[in-house]
Amino acid sequence: ETKNKNLTKGFDEVIEKTSAILQHNKESDYVEEALLMTGKSFYYQQNYSRALRKFNELGTVEDSEYQLVNKLWIGKTLLQLREFNKALNVLDEVKQEAAAEEEEEVLEEVYKSKIGYLIYEEEFETALIEIDEFLSTDIDDELRAEVYYEMGLLYNFTEDYENAEKAFQS
Repeated sequence: ETKNKNLTKGFDEVIEKTSAILQHNKESDYVEEALLMTGKSFYYQQNYSRALRKFNELGTVEDSEYQLVNKLWIGKTLLQLREFNKALNVLDEVKQEAAAEEEEEVLEEVYKSKIGYLIYEEEFETALIEIDEFLSTDIDDELRAEVYYEMGLLYNFTEDYENAEKAFQS
């Protein structure tokens, strides 16, 4: 309970400070970062419509260095707003761009978001395809182990014990 209050207070402070930058320093080099941070803060506060407004606002900034990351957050936010088709289209675009630009962290986040959604929707076959694709990317050993573990759990849940065993062994 106290931890949640502290988190909320922290996000409120971020929003307050970034809003000050956006109101009083529109020409600042920090405007793009302030928009992204504000959007993320709203997202973590589960205020998804306000988060999406900030991400969309950042999306209008031409040649933003945060363009790809922002698009990722738009996709994640659309998932939360239950605009699934739109979200999945955005995440697929981000996946292609991140792979082409070798933006591994963004790519990881896309896979995590998409796989999480597919499992939530109980689309296990599709989730397993995404997991397989994710495992073919350049991820560190610790994350790879976690992904194989989750894959094993998923195979176990779908009663495919042979593949579950293989995944757990991997």
